[in-house]
Amino acid sequence: MKKLFFSVILMTVVVGIFIVGACQSSPSGARKASFKPGTYHVEGMGHNGIVPVSVTFTRDRIYDIVIGDNDESRYLGTKAMEIVRADILNRQSLNVDKVAGATISGRVLQYLVSQAVIAAGGNPDLLNSPPPKDDTKYKDETVDLVVVGGGGTGLAATVEASLLGLNVIMIEQLGILGGSSGRAGHFYGGGIRLQVAQGIDLDPERYVLTRIPRNQADVDYPTPLEVRSRGRYNPAWEQDPLYNWQAAYNLGKMLTESINWAQDIGVQFGPVQKLEQHPGPKAERLGGFLVEGYQKKLDELKVDYRLNTKGIELIMKDGKCIGIKVTGPNGSEYNIFGNVLLATGGFLANQEMVAQYYPPFAGLPTDQTSGADGSGLRMAQAVGAQLINMAEISSHPLATYWNGASRSLSLPAGNGAIAVNKAGKRFANESNTYSVVAAACLEQGEVWCVFDHALTQIDNFSEDKGLSNVMELYQKADTPEELAVKLGIDPEGLATTIKRYSSFVINQKDDEDTGKSIVTMRSALITPPYYGVKTNIETHISGGGIKVDHEFRPLDANNKPILGLYAAGEATVLPLPSRSLPPFSMTTVGGRFVAQVVAKNK
Repeated sequence: MKKLFFSVILMTVVVGIFIVGACQSSPSGARKASFKPGTYHVEGMGHNGIVPVSVTFTRDRIYDIVIGDNDESRYLGTKAMEIVRADILNRQSLNVDKVAGATISGRVLQYLVSQAVIAAGGNPDLLNSPPPKDDTKYKDETVDLVVVGGGGTGLAATVEASLLGLNVIMIEQLGILGGSSGRAGHFYGGGIRLQVAQGIDLDPERYVLTRIPRNQADVDYPTPLEVRSRGRYNPAWEQDPLYNWQAAYNLGKMLTESINWAQDIGVQFGPVQKLEQHPGPKAERLGGFLVEGYQKKLDELKVDYRLNTKGIELIMKDGKCIGIKVTGPNGSEYNIFGNVLLATGGFLANQEMVAQYYPPFAGLPTDQTSGADGSGLRMAQAVGAQLINMAEISSHPLATYWNGASRSLSLPAGNGAIAVNKAGKRFANESNTYSVVAAACLEQGEVWCVFDHALTQIDNFSEDKGLSNVMELYQKADTPEELAVKLGIDPEGLATTIKRYSSFVINQKDDEDTGKSIVTMRSALITPPYYGVKTNIETHISGGGIKVDHEFRPLDANNKPILGLYAAGEATVLPLPSRSLPPFSMTTVGGRFVAQVVAKNK
């Protein structure tokens, strides 16, 4: 693991701002601390870029901390800094928890406040009182539904269960909600209110049929997306004993309702992109807005959700799941009885499991949070559930590693950036499916992503905060040849490649070399400066998981459902042909569906 370094970029002392606060009580760790009153400004490199912070002191207290505009990940990063800020102010200590799941952002704020303390003439060592000992004694609970995992699936299930009148508890092993869904890009769907408002006519039934055709004739249903339609019928599907076209169709139809439902409960969406994509405002990634909207609704409904609480073992009785054993924030164990929904996500943050199930991807970085550790899969397996398709791992073929994390370049690649090899030549349709592009990248060995200034101005790129729009990632040059020299690739080869690619865009033709659609070529690569970076593959979605039936019940070795237990989201493998449905959209669909099933059977 790379060591994380922080550096203060700028420090400005503002004097003459005095605040009376000495009469407020101070914990023992802060009594000896003294400061020169005033507001001190510090800046440092965060997870995604520069984070400015202003810290105000009285003679003996940290009076206020103001976090300025920054590009830390919406919700995951910003929420973590809010938590650390409150802890520092409440306890007058820099010895604070770093918020599991968003540790870099939390550490950045802690470090910057310590630098402000020094600027104010204080000693950070005197602000080191540890958190109070957590002696909380937890009692066993009984509910209608316990949701394990606070990502997109678990949040949707918990909100829906509460709206349906169920008594529900949600647990999340990290110190922040959202999981890997907090970083996701957009929902997919047809017939959504947002589409109708923009004059986009995508009939929801025909939209679903392009993804899950029942027979070859269904593929011919006309749709504006027919050139990109997925889910081609495969006769071998019908050999699967769980093949259930009707169930898949019903789930697909829920896409429309669920996106409208998410908007109704307060999730913010922006304009529809490429006819079917539903991002956040200003084309930002939806994930942070989704989690933010769900948490506000949970708080409004006064739902019991417990952070830093990990499920460790399912409780079985007479072959039925009746609850789950958990550990609280202080490590103490207790039980929550009721129907259990495993919404724990995948396993790509668990390198041992990646190496076990798909050795070629062992050691690769992942875009998933540390909570994607496979614990839900292991708990289900321990009570007899099947794990299937475990070698099916999706990846972002074009990503790059910077400041302690891998950064996806999928948005520029899908909108016109090119991928080239050492000779400066293209070798694939960059907007093709991830698996196809990843295979091509592996064949090349070394791959670089290249684009021009015009591409940085499209909304998909400019709002891809923390990922492709971190400009510090890239080498920059005025010409393709100069960029190639900086990247260490063939200058003439890159210049020739860009010239040919530009001709297709200028003439509004599909790319003759790789079949890339002109729809995905949003820049002619003729506007300097040019940008480029060497890429890596990062794991993205684990396609394998718990085998479930059309009611999201895990199945044992005899394909019989384990009663009282449900699983949804990335932890599962749905019956065919449901696997053709968009996975991020299905987090909300699956979560809501399980809540509705539990409510119906109550």
